[in-house]
Amino acid sequence: MRLATAIPRVAPSPSLERRQQRPLAIATIALAAALVLFGNAFSAMPVELHDHPAAVAAKVIVAVVVVAATVAFARVSLRDAGICRDGCIRGLALGSLLALALAVPIVVYFAFPIGMPGREIEYGAVSDRSTASFLVWMLVTLPLATALFEEVAFRGCLQGVAVRAYGTILGIAIMAMAFTLWHGVINFRTIQSTNAAGGMALSSAAYVASALGLFVGGVLLGALRQRTGSIAAPFAFHWLIVLAMNTTLFVLSRT
Repeated sequence: MRLATAIPRVAPSPSLERRQQRPLAIATIALAAALVLFGNAFSAMPVELHDHPAAVAAKVIVAVVVVAATVAFARVSLRDAGICRDGCIRGLALGSLLALALAVPIVVYFAFPIGMPGREIEYGAVSDRSTASFLVWMLVTLPLATALFEEVAFRGCLQGVAVRAYGTILGIAIMAMAFTLWHGVINFRTIQSTNAAGGMALSSAAYVASALGLFVGGVLLGALRQRTGSIAAPFAFHWLIVLAMNTTLFVLSRT
């Protein structure tokens, strides 16, 4: 009898597994807290600085630091974080198709916004832009500083760590909650710059709907990333759906 077959395999004890998972759990909470603090601090800056090339470059650098820290300290590989070339083309195509499908009802509502004062949505951050400024935002700021940054940080790094620490369902839920909190300041400023801020009831409903939408969106994007194994699909979806909403408001403000 071989010695290897003679020695029974002993499963690791639950207490040992918990001790092994503890660093990942700590890394999850630390990364989530850091992202929420950074996102809200950035959003609190003067609005005119958000699109500045230095701000865009800073967010790209922060994304690289987040990835490096996740790999070095949480021991999550780039593949586990969904940052890989496998299935990129398929993911981009899938994310684009889903974004186009969801954009249709959103564009229709924006064109005929039931419940909004004057039956229109007024959003100064979009309508006050020049055409050149809007194109730069559409092709540079939105894909790099918003869609790519958030997908790398949340669906990539945070979800990669959280799923390993807490399992798929709870890990995605934790990521989605952090994603919602990340938008706290920017949501407040966005709603205040629209005509939804005219009354307490309407603005409160807008805040609640926005938070719920972000959480559900975070869950769906997390499931999409988990299903495809890459952040390519959620990146394409994120970029195109935000682009569709803002382009609609931009065009309507010119008519």
